[in-house]
Amino acid sequence: MAQQASTADIPAGSKDAGTVTGGCHCGACEWQVTLPTATCGFCHCKFCRSVSGAPFGVVLTLPIGQTKWNKAGQRGVFHQSDTGVRYFCKNCGTTLGSEVPAFNMASFNYTTIKSGQLDRKPSFHMNLESKADFYQLPDDGLPRYQAWPDAAW
Repeated sequence: MAQQASTADIPAGSKDAGTVTGGCHCGACEWQVTLPTATCGFCHCKFCRSVSGAPFGVVLTLPIGQTKWNKAGQRGVFHQSDTGVRYFCKNCGTTLGSEVPAFNMASFNYTTIKSGQLDRKPSFHMNLESKADFYQLPDDGLPRYQAWPDAAW
């Protein structure tokens, strides 16, 4: 059964300070986040599932104020809902991440992190209320949340 989020359930970033960069496949878009408050989790929402082509997305999450775009000339914006936007590269199509200003939350696709810069494994499952019916969650011992956990950022 899914539980309510608490700050203790979701570990802080794996590094004490510094930045992590990521970007699209062709190099036209690049983002940067400032650590340490980033978390990483498996997101089972319909948006992450549809843009990843998988039963879940793996996202790095943090407050919007800790993010910046180093290269955004080819960054496309899709208004996925009344409250959030999703970013992608207009050149190569790579899904990059999203922002939900009402929650001061940004998330970036874990697979777009440039290799070697973040040594972290996903530490929770979220948005199980919209999980793909065919997908069986593994017995991995990670905390599970029906919706977006408040403490994820």
